[in-house]
Amino acid sequence: MDFNFSDDQNAIRELAYQIFTDRSSDEFLLAFSRTDDTYDETLWQTLAEQGLLGVALPESVGGAGLGLVELCLVLEEQGRRVAPVPLYASLVLGALPIVEFGSAEQQQLYLPALASGHAKFSAAIAELAMNPAVVTTVTATREKEGWVLCGDKAVVPDGAVADFILVPAEDGAGRQTLFIIDTRIPGVSVQPLEIGLSGYRAANLTLDNVPVDDHAVLGAVGQGARLLEWLEQRANIGHCALQVGVTEEAMKR
Repeated sequence: MDFNFSDDQNAIRELAYQIFTDRSSDEFLLAFSRTDDTYDETLWQTLAEQGLLGVALPESVGGAGLGLVELCLVLEEQGRRVAPVPLYASLVLGALPIVEFGSAEQQQLYLPALASGHAKFSAAIAELAMNPAVVTTVTATREKEGWVLCGDKAVVPDGAVADFILVPAEDGAGRQTLFIIDTRIPGVSVQPLEIGLSGYRAANLTLDNVPVDDHAVLGAVGQGARLLEWLEQRANIGHCALQVGVTEEAMKR
């Protein structure tokens, strides 16, 4: 079995390396850290223009139609430069579940905006790594025309800039369902949260009687636990790819 990367994969890695190296130099990052900005919007748009935001998205929504390996190559290069863009949250936590479980309508509604750099995504799944004693929950109450969501989710990665957040919620029977929540609708509150030296790159999420229709349900009702298990595996892989870039550059220096 040949474990070497293909020509296309090497081309993606080289393109990502060039973009991150040219933009996120040490000098730029030092100057950037002295501003009030948390994210480099110029770099985000460059990644969109070069097709890297859509590397793991289907061609039908403006993506490249590639997969997790190619996505991890991009994440590795981001980690190498510690570039301040919400790639992991948007491309792994947000996009991959919509690609895998979203309806054709959901994919057409959300994914082209990500590929073009006009929308950012995340998922409220920090409780997967939390002590059960401090886990927060969201409840989903069935109504005639949809659902009403109430509750809190802590430490949403890159939640401070996310336009859409995937939120697991429990119904009265204890079943979990995953919802795609637009952070701009009434009742949704996002409180930026400063973590370490990274600045306000996470957020606490509050849902106060937020009405959503059935089109916001990702997958099937009651399928949330299976979707979260699927997402957790890919979230771990994506996070490892970032850290490979970070540690390789640290060892080099």
